[in-house]
Amino acid sequence: PAGQTGSHSRDVTWARYALQDVSSADAGEYFAIASSQYGSDRTAAFITVVQERVPAQVSILVGSPVNVLYGDRVFIPVEITGSPTPNITWSRPESDEQFVLHPNGTLELPAVLPDDEGFYTVSAENSEDTEDTETVQIAI
Repeated sequence: PAGQTGSHSRDVTWARYALQDVSSADAGEYFAIASSQYGSDRTAAFITVVQERVPAQVSILVGSPVNVLYGDRVFIPVEITGSPTPNITWSRPESDEQFVLHPNGTLELPAVLPDDEGFYTVSAENSEDTEDTETVQIAI
């Protein structure tokens, strides 16, 4: 009121909530609630987790050429990096053949035949619109 003097004091406690090792599971709505002897209030914040974008890269983990014998089972392992996780495909310029592809990107030829000799190219591509390729030769 007019003409009155006085002072007002309050105790304030600050809180901070920190997320560490954030993953998509941390996305969602978070609430902060403040309360005192005079009542309470609440506010909300929505957190969206955005993945770091890293271009696709692929490396064949064996030397070229890979020397094999007829009938051998061959594995060509690769190392794949990128975020989001790249899609992996194997191809041969001289063939429309479908290949056995393991979840980690490794190419498997169950029993090598004479027609399997040649160059094999692995491609890694993600939504960053980047593609990385490497080629290995299988020699019989």
